Parts: sequence; C-alpha cells; structure tokens
Amino acid sequence: MSNLLLNRIKAWIKEIRDSVKIKLDGKENKVTQNNPVLKNISIICIGNNNNIEIQQSILKNSTILINGNNNTIRINKNTNLSESTIKISGNDHSLEIGSGCRIKETSFWFEDYENTINMGIGTTCEGAHIAATENQGKIEIGYDCMLSFGIDIRNGDSHAILDSETGKRINSAGDVIIGNHVWIGAHVQIVKNTIIEDGSVIGIRSLVSKNIPQNCIAAGNPAKIIKEKIKWERDRSAWQKATK
Repeated sequence: MSNLLLNRIKAWIKEIRDSVKIKLDGKENKVTQNNPVLKNISIICIGNNNNIEIQQSILKNSTILINGNNNTIRINKNTNLSESTIKISGNDHSLEIGSGCRIKETSFWFEDYENTINMGIGTTCEGAHIAATENQGKIEIGYDCMLSFGIDIRNGDSHAILDSETGKRINSAGDVIIGNHVWIGAHVQIVKNTIIEDGSVIGIRSLVSKNIPQNCIAAGNPAKIIKEKIKWERDRSAWQKATK
C-alpha cells in the first residue's frame, strides 16, 4: 500500500472519528460553543426556540436530540462527556451539567414538559440512566458526587396506575434530590419522592425508595441505614494514610 493511499485512509478515519453533525430544524434554535472539543458528536434539534450552550469542555461519541420547544441545555467548562445521550421530548425542559464533571455511558432523558435535571460541579458518573419523565419534575445531583455504573434514577413511572373505583391516579411523580458528596454504588435504583442527604453512601444493587439522612451508609432492597456518622473520601491516598 502506497504512503499516499495510507495517508488518505488515515485522514478518512480521522474525519469520521472527529465528525460533528448539527441539524437545526425549526425557528430560533441556537447552539453556542465556547471552544469545546467535539469528536463524533451529533446534535439534532426539531422545534423552536431551543438553546444548547457548550462551554470549554470535551464531548465525544455522544448524541444530543431535542424534539420540542423552549428547551435549554448548558454544559459548563472543563466537563468531559463521552458515549452518552441527551434526549429531550416535549417543551420547557432544562438540563445543566456543572463544570468539571466526568460523565460516560450516561443517558439524560426528558419527557412531557417543564422538567429539570441539574448535576453539580465536579460530579463523576461511570454509567447511568437519569430520567425526568413527568410534568414539572426535578432531579438534582449535588457537587462532588461519585456515581458508579448501571445506575437508574427517575422521578416517575412514565405510565399511570389508576384506582379502579375512583379512576384517580395513584402513582404520581415526585422529585429526586441527591445532596453533595454522595457516593452511589453500582446498579443502584433511585425512584421518585426521595432525598439522599449530603455525605452518604448507597451500597451496590440497592433500591432507594425513601429519604436517606446525611453521613450514613444505606443498602438493601429497599435501602436501610446500616451505619451512621460516616464520611468518605474520593482520594485513595486518604484512606491509605488512615490505615497506617
């Protein structure tokens, strides 16, 4: 194979790897970029008056899809988002990812209208499905949280369950609030109407269906308090020094 042909193949591979596709179908849709690094990114926006703002961050192998009106996405500086999806269906939703976050293999999912998902500064996530599925709902994740992989967080059931006699719905949605410096283990499920307060740890494969107080360890299905008055450190050197 000649050097010329080899160079052309390398250039073609790089072009595919680094491709950025932006399709805006509607009125007053805007993608604002402040010197991000984008590689293999697809942004599709169908509707009107949607605003996507990407600060000085790295986005790789990810998709942003909006189908609706008046939606806002803000990705702050020094964030790394890879192998992830942001999908918005409906109107007046808002997603904000704080600066310094590290997120991979995660989907942010919006349905209905006026839902909010916020992720705080310096939070990391190895893989999650974060879904705001019902009207005027909220999912908040604080700063310096550490989320493992296989995590499911949702503020509703997406479908209605009705009382057969009254016809009233009995499974209304509810917000999910995760405080600051919270550690969520692998394969944890966090459902509607729950608060996990600052500094707590949720054990692997737990189901969080009620409020968890601060600085404790909770585990199980459903999750129960198994240890109180704890603190945890992201830095491995901290516990290595503590055991000497």
